[in-house]
Amino acid sequence: MKFKTITMTALAYAVCSFTANAEERIADKSNIDQIIAWAADGVTTKITFPAGVYEFSNRLTIGNDDLVLEGVDKNSVILKLTQARPALINALGDNASISNLTLDGNNLQNSFGQPIFNFNRSEGHSFDNVIFKNSLQFGISAPIGWATEGLTVLNSEFVDIKGIVINVMNRNTLRRGGDVVTEIKPVTVKSSIFREGYKNGFTLDAGNDRRHDSTDEDGNRIGRRYTESVDMNGSIVQDNIFEKSNTFQLAGVQAGNLTIANNTFMGITDDPTGGANGLHFEQFTHDLKIYDNEFFMPDTIPSAVPYILISATEGHKRVTQEQDSATYPTWTFKVDGSNERRASTACASIGHLDKDCKRDVHAYGPRNIYIAGNTFHASTKINDYLSIKEGENIHIGAKEDGTIALNTFHGGTESSRKVTLSGQDEGNCDLVIHPGQNVSVGNVVIKSVSFDSPPCLDEKPLIIDGTVIGGDSNSGGDDDSDFDGDGILDVNDPDDDNDGIIDEEDAFPFNIKYAAPATEFRFDVIADADVDSSRPDVNLGVPSALKLFVDRRHSYVKFDVAGVEDVLGDTVTQKLWLTNRTAKPVVGNVNVYQTDSDWEESTVTWTNKHDLENLIGSAAVDSTTTVFSVDIDVTTDGYYSFGVNADADGQLYAKESDNGLFGAYIEVVKAVPSPDFDQDGLPDLVDTDDDNDGVDDAFDSFPFDAHESADFDKDGLGDNADEDDDNDNVIDTEDAFPYDPTESLDTDLDGLGNNTDPDDDNDGVSDENDFLPLDADIGVLGDLDGDLDVDAMDIRAFNRGLSAGTITHLAYDLNSDGVVNRRDTRGLVALCTNSRCGVK
Repeated sequence: MKFKTITMTALAYAVCSFTANAEERIADKSNIDQIIAWAADGVTTKITFPAGVYEFSNRLTIGNDDLVLEGVDKNSVILKLTQARPALINALGDNASISNLTLDGNNLQNSFGQPIFNFNRSEGHSFDNVIFKNSLQFGISAPIGWATEGLTVLNSEFVDIKGIVINVMNRNTLRRGGDVVTEIKPVTVKSSIFREGYKNGFTLDAGNDRRHDSTDEDGNRIGRRYTESVDMNGSIVQDNIFEKSNTFQLAGVQAGNLTIANNTFMGITDDPTGGANGLHFEQFTHDLKIYDNEFFMPDTIPSAVPYILISATEGHKRVTQEQDSATYPTWTFKVDGSNERRASTACASIGHLDKDCKRDVHAYGPRNIYIAGNTFHASTKINDYLSIKEGENIHIGAKEDGTIALNTFHGGTESSRKVTLSGQDEGNCDLVIHPGQNVSVGNVVIKSVSFDSPPCLDEKPLIIDGTVIGGDSNSGGDDDSDFDGDGILDVNDPDDDNDGIIDEEDAFPFNIKYAAPATEFRFDVIADADVDSSRPDVNLGVPSALKLFVDRRHSYVKFDVAGVEDVLGDTVTQKLWLTNRTAKPVVGNVNVYQTDSDWEESTVTWTNKHDLENLIGSAAVDSTTTVFSVDIDVTTDGYYSFGVNADADGQLYAKESDNGLFGAYIEVVKAVPSPDFDQDGLPDLVDTDDDNDGVDDAFDSFPFDAHESADFDKDGLGDNADEDDDNDNVIDTEDAFPYDPTESLDTDLDGLGNNTDPDDDNDGVSDENDFLPLDADIGVLGDLDGDLDVDAMDIRAFNRGLSAGTITHLAYDLNSDGVVNRRDTRGLVALCTNSRCGVK
């Protein structure tokens, strides 16, 4: 037993008011001081609470380890705080078990972080069938800087919790004396309800923040972030209902090894805080599994939000910083202060250069994320089903063990935005969105990187709906590359993607989804124009070059797209191509915006232009860059117009430049995907189980029917549908041997069919000697003593049986009068096997 020092004013009185040897107590609502004393006496193991309201003016401090607080009914037993205190229950002892009662904070939590139940540097507390209600701050929490280690919540309900319902941890390394937390004991929250009105439902804010490493010359304390995730050791949030929150339903910072499964998330309230979304994770989110949940979002919230956002943004202003994106461990920040320590979001695109700007950090990004089997409902207030920043090893539609479990993304069109992959450091890579989820390449926005490192997808590609993006996906890459992993280097492999079609005949030799020849379109610019703010009402005419001056002059290009709609298949490439002018190149970022097309070369001016608001992509160029492209959205025929500006002065070629050789153009490539019956991302040509029924095609009589795999009698009907699998004219439900055409009955249930069994009724008499071979009660007729002879002993047994009423079988109606009686004795004598019925 572990003892802790407890200071409380009523302890002396309470210790005198109970029998010291008692360990299980019955609470008295009129003697609250006694309950408080029991909880910390080092002796009491259980306190049972009869029905009633127990009013605590002081907090109930649990000092005993393994203490049980048990009510008779959660609705009739209420522990209620009546005066402002830091908590209703303050747990210093470990492993408290609380069940079948209500904990009412009475809205008396006045300071940030004050909960109804406080894990005061203790661990292992569990709650089953408990109502937590009425808190202006938190429901369950530990002191700032510590964690609710080993928390278990089952079958409970949280009502009118205004802040964080379950605060697993709140960062503050200083409060722990600088100790870094690398892991916590598992937390389990199952089968509980989070009622509407809370700020955050379940939060692990585990960043090891405010670590004091040094002091500058002005006396400011300088800190450094701990740059790893905190291992939650398989913590799980499962089978819960999260009603609407006004910020996050579930959130984590530096969270690792967490499963979120089979929950219902009802979305955001109509009065959300800024930055609200459904599930929100930041910085070093590792080993996160989001399985089989259901997501809703009301159409009444004021602005659109994502269902799931997993970010990698560093938000502090940095005191010291080197520019290279790989040097994040050298960054330091001021420990003290609050919002003044925060970096600006407005200038995020130059966060690698400006210490006052937020910046994305690839090393901070999510890793090993599995989002599978979830249902995302349509809503007009969802801007992204998923938003992921700076991630690697992300699997959308598959579980950690490789099981395909497709998500259902309701709503949207082939080109509407559903997933955003962003990050200005190195972006996302090694990410797979499996086919069959209503998410195609056209639904995924891939933001360009703008910092000093190349995009990581150059080395580790994205695979979206079977389409490979990055990783040099149009060629075999280096001489030592092996795209399909078959042990044959690409330079020697006749079928690099192993789709069964040799590269010479494969229009996409490094993409298993497509093999048939593609249809390629090129649409040259039909109009281009410059506008200049220094001459706002002047039409500059047909330009000889597209001149881009920062904040003063930008350009427009227009195209007539035709014939795209007439070609079947997926749109696998949609690009706007531009050419940097050799004489006066742009050295910086060229930005491309979607605009309306109702302008003309001869009339457009700065005054009547379309504003550049809908940024669709950027490209970093320099004096060595010639042709470059930006991904666009061109899925239908019609006119398309784009505005172009740059963050450095320079020029691009116009359609009139050099006889039109270098003007802008749109490239569109469409291709019909190879057949993929089960929509698992593997075309039938390479899929060894085309119907995904778990039976290899080589052994599957119906490889394109997930309901059938065998046809025992080869009659063309699968065994699941065939009512007579062995075709012996006995239906399977009445056939003891449905896969043996020579057998259908097994009278004695000994596993041998009657046609094979020498003793069908298992009465010890072979069928050839058995008067009734299917009736175990009759073997040799008249042999009542079982010696296989009919003699005087059997006649006596017959007469005794008649007297006792045990001989009734009609087989012994030997005179055929319909009755078994003594008149049948003569017939029995006739059956004797020995002379004069003698006994041998």
